[in-house]
Amino acid sequence: MLLKDRLNNSVNNSIVILKMLLGCRCALFVALICAVSGVSAQYVKVGGEVRFKPNPTLSSGSTITWKFKAVSGSVFRVIEFDHGESSTPQNPLFKDNAEADKNNGELTLKKLTKDHSGLYYFEINSKEQAQKFTLNVLEEVQQPELQLTPASDPNVAMYLECQYEATIIWKCTNKDTPGAGSLNGQKIGESIIFERTRNPDACCTCTLKNEVSEKTSLPMCERDIFPEESNAGLVAGILSALILILILICVFIALYLCWDSFHDDVHRKCGAVLCLGAMLGVLDHCRNVMKPPPADEHADMTTVYQEVNRNKENNGEGEHLNGPRNTYEEMNAPQQPGPTTALKHEEKAVAEG
Repeated sequence: MLLKDRLNNSVNNSIVILKMLLGCRCALFVALICAVSGVSAQYVKVGGEVRFKPNPTLSSGSTITWKFKAVSGSVFRVIEFDHGESSTPQNPLFKDNAEADKNNGELTLKKLTKDHSGLYYFEINSKEQAQKFTLNVLEEVQQPELQLTPASDPNVAMYLECQYEATIIWKCTNKDTPGAGSLNGQKIGESIIFERTRNPDACCTCTLKNEVSEKTSLPMCERDIFPEESNAGLVAGILSALILILILICVFIALYLCWDSFHDDVHRKCGAVLCLGAMLGVLDHCRNVMKPPPADEHADMTTVYQEVNRNKENNGEGEHLNGPRNTYEEMNAPQQPGPTTALKHEEKAVAEG
């Protein structure tokens, strides 16, 4: 499929070159004039200025007439004046654009447009002179912008397009780019095939050039054409780091909630920090909900004995429950010596005495 893309690209480029040749009528007309007469063409950008100076020395009393032959073949009088006398062009095409030197006959054209392209010659006393001038007025090329078009397999190759009616020069830093050649290679055509090379720094530029200007596009690099490849490692690294940070946070929270010594140590060292202290406060609240403080042991035991006493009273065993030790505190209070024990102590004291 890639071979098919290359063949299609070659055909398209040939068509573009043919269109350029057929469309540039002005350039062909000027080239034909130059080939026949041996006069070199002059190229001027739109809005520019040009001067045509006749070679023969003009003598007093001479009448000079400048004429213009347009691309269409029509002939117009630019300006006519007698030597040493000023004159103003009458033709609307040159009325505000042309002026002549009354002494040497030099013709100056200003604020040029494409309509001023053609052949200029002059007559002295109605006799046409051999000296002729050709002019081609051209627009400056615009700043080119590269466009991407998918090839048969867009994951492997893409078309780089630079569609303008001008000489197109491709320059690529990757010598493996088909049709682009080496670093200084040149190719005329409106598209090339950019193949993936796994080199994100491989770039191509398109330069538009004509006789009055030259401008180059911004580079288009492999990282711009196939961004998912060059960014895959960065994305994976960021995701791995985020996952690791999340795991560490979860481990910290689990230790803080469940390990008392860790909780106390962290709270003692970091509890006074403004933002961190607020976060620890939230975790402390969760910790209190998860682990409520133990109830008072004596209160729990008292409740148990009271429940036991009530059960015995309901079962008819109340005679055993009216004693002073029906609560936890009473049952665990120090015992007072009874009458029998006091008598024994007294008898023992008398016997010893």
